[in-house]
Amino acid sequence: LGTSDAQARQSRQCQVLAARAAAGDSSDIAIWTSQRSFAPDAAFANPALYRLLEEEGYRYVIRLKANAVLEREIEHLLARPVGRPSHKPKVFYHSFQYQEKSWQQSRRVVAKVEWHAGELFPRVGFIVTNLNKHSKNVVKFYNGRGTAEVYQPDCTSSALLYKSAA
Repeated sequence: LGTSDAQARQSRQCQVLAARAAAGDSSDIAIWTSQRSFAPDAAFANPALYRLLEEEGYRYVIRLKANAVLEREIEHLLARPVGRPSHKPKVFYHSFQYQEKSWQQSRRVVAKVEWHAGELFPRVGFIVTNLNKHSKNVVKFYNGRGTAEVYQPDCTSSALLYKSAA
């Protein structure tokens, strides 16, 4: 890409982050994990952002809020595992195609279900992604976003939508 193309892409990145900040989402995590990857928190889950990232050739992992349709897809993982509870969490992954009404196309969703000893219900998380990695690696990539450093030299404060993971 030429310099003007790179600057235009940088400008679009800034516009996306600035729009989120203007909407009051500055406390959310938005991580540019590399020049071509994006791993934000669930507040960034919207179809316009997915389309923009796909058009620009970015890889993304974005947390989705749970809903009844997603939970039905992993219903087989929500039954308590049989046998004596382990001291280590039992972790299960499931990958499937999903399309919300507001999406123009279906996208890959990765679910992670963790059963912890002494807890009545599992911990469940959903991630929408365009990565072609194994489900466990998609979750690992998403979880690594808290250690990434956000730095977009041309975006000033609009790019610094980083809140350290507590």
